[in-house]
Amino acid sequence: MRTLNELLTRAAAARPTAEAVRHRGRSTDYAALDRAATALAATLRERGVRPGDRVGLWFGKSTETLVTLHAVLKCGAAYVPVDPATPVGRAAYILGDCAVRCLVTDAPRLALLHEHGLPDALHTAVLVGDEPAPADEPARADRTALRTTHWTRAVDRPVPEGFAPADVGPDDLAYILYTSGSTGTPKGVMLSHRNATAFVDWTVAEFGLTAEDRLSSHAPVHFDLSVFDVFAAASAGACLVLVPEHQRALGPALNRLVAEEGITVWYSVPGALIRMLDAKNHALLGTSRLRTVLFAGEPFALKHLRRLRAALPEASLHNLYGPTETNVCTHHRVTEADLAPGTEYQTGERFAREEHGPQPRRPQQGAPAAPGSTPSPSATGPGDGSLATTGAQLTPYAVGAAALGAAGAAILVAVRRRRADARH
Repeated sequence: MRTLNELLTRAAAARPTAEAVRHRGRSTDYAALDRAATALAATLRERGVRPGDRVGLWFGKSTETLVTLHAVLKCGAAYVPVDPATPVGRAAYILGDCAVRCLVTDAPRLALLHEHGLPDALHTAVLVGDEPAPADEPARADRTALRTTHWTRAVDRPVPEGFAPADVGPDDLAYILYTSGSTGTPKGVMLSHRNATAFVDWTVAEFGLTAEDRLSSHAPVHFDLSVFDVFAAASAGACLVLVPEHQRALGPALNRLVAEEGITVWYSVPGALIRMLDAKNHALLGTSRLRTVLFAGEPFALKHLRRLRAALPEASLHNLYGPTETNVCTHHRVTEADLAPGTEYQTGERFAREEHGPQPRRPQQGAPAAPGSTPSPSATGPGDGSLATTGAQLTPYAVGAAALGAAGAAILVAVRRRRADARH
């Protein structure tokens, strides 16, 4: 099975001069992106980053973000993205909780972290931005000092002869995403290469991604939607168009970006799409190259979904669903029947009720759920209403009915049934 750290190298070998990343009018081809990621990986390795270590990212999304993600994976380490807007106390907690050994950040954020107190395991930092470090600082015995290197020194350097990416396996850790902490302390979700590549490979096949596509990158990298943007683009050899952070909530700017950059595949929360539809220039969507629109993370009211269909009559619309632990475990392609007048269900609820009826049928404890069955929403724990998912498009994971809800569980079982039927 492939691992994430192979994707960029393969794309660079196959299409070295193809556009890999586009950000604020600046393009980077696959050869340059891979060269920068390999140089940064060599720097990180020289600074003590080893397979299995955690490397934090705490700065605004940019081409440097993509370089960092791929560099960390080339080291065999796991990347830990932190919300650029998060308070320093929360950032320090996350970096300390997962024992980050290296941090890629900018000078202002590093200064805040120094004032707050450095996490115990942190020993080196790479600084992005226009403010160069005066010199590399030597490591010292006390933990209040970091060995810092500026981005240009870390990337604009020759790669040591014989350097090769770390040998990692499918079950090795690839990245850690932290929950919002809205109900308590933020918790880290550890995702393996197997988990991520199962999702990426499915999306490339399911949505027919090719090297001719141009994918949007709307979600921040600490949000699991970004896994599709970053790695499905690399897997297909497509171009990833980064949405500038100050434009993420501006509908008019997003519409112009879609039109001017020739984006063919869009993925975001429904709220962003609604802002785009509300903008005065929403007609740009109808003249754009968009062929596929994916949405997840929030409910999408039918009245707005109908507006999206009217704006993009030829594009395919897909509702993806899944907790952070699986990224996505199922999806539903929006049909005309879903949007018919008089329909009041949300997509998932309608699918579950029409396919399987309103009455839940609970399997006996420990028994496999029959296709089409709906575990009780009050059930908790393995073997009691839990749903074990398998199949090419599903990330192996057990989802409890209490957390998922009856309708969502029914969708998962139905997708499993449909995949099984397709093999016969």
